[in-house]
Amino acid sequence: MLPTNIYPFTVPANSLYRLTVAGQYFKIMSSTGDVEVTADFGRLSPLHTGQGLEDTPFSYLNFRDLSGAGNDLQVVIGDKNFVDGISGTSQVSKNVVPQSPNFSSTGKAVATASAQLVAANAVRQYLLVQNNHPSSTLYLGFGAPATLADGLKVVPGGFAEFASCVPVGAVHAIADAANGSVVVVEG
Repeated sequence: MLPTNIYPFTVPANSLYRLTVAGQYFKIMSSTGDVEVTADFGRLSPLHTGQGLEDTPFSYLNFRDLSGAGNDLQVVIGDKNFVDGISGTSQVSKNVVPQSPNFSSTGKAVATASAQLVAANAVRQYLLVQNNHPSSTLYLGFGAPATLADGLKVVPGGFAEFASCVPVGAVHAIADAANGSVVVVEG
C-alpha cells in the first residue's frame, strides 16, 4: 500500500515533468498555472489547483506546463481517496515569533523591595529578563508587586524569556539581596 505523499516540483515553461510514482489518486494542491496531465489512463487537460483524479490506477504522471511561464506545483498522490476539504493553496504555520524592528537592552538594579522593572506596553512582542548577578535570586511579578514567596524565580545567571506569550502589563521585580546585574531586553 502506497502512503499518501505530497510531491513539490517545478515544470519549466512549455515543458514536461515526469513524476514516476504509482498510485490510484492524485490532486493538484497548488499550481501557478494550468497543466496537462498524461499517464496510463490517457490525458487530462487543462487542470489546475484543486483538480485531480481518483480511483484510477497509474504508474507515472507527466505534467506539461500550459501557462508558458513555468509552473510550481504540489501534488498529493496516494492509492486511496481521502477527504481533505481543501481547495486552493494552504500554508502551514510554524511557531514563528513576530518580528520586532526595535529591540532595546537596558541594565537595571533591583532592590530587596518590589519596584516596577518594565512599564506596561500594549504592543510588546518580546521580553527577556536576565539575572547576571552571581548570587542574588530575582523574583518577577506581573501586573502586581513581586514577592519572594510567589514571584517568578530567576536564579543567578538565569533568565526568563517571553517570546510566544508575552506579558504586556507592567513587570515588577524584587531580589533576595541587592542586585545590580539585571538586563531587560524588550521588543
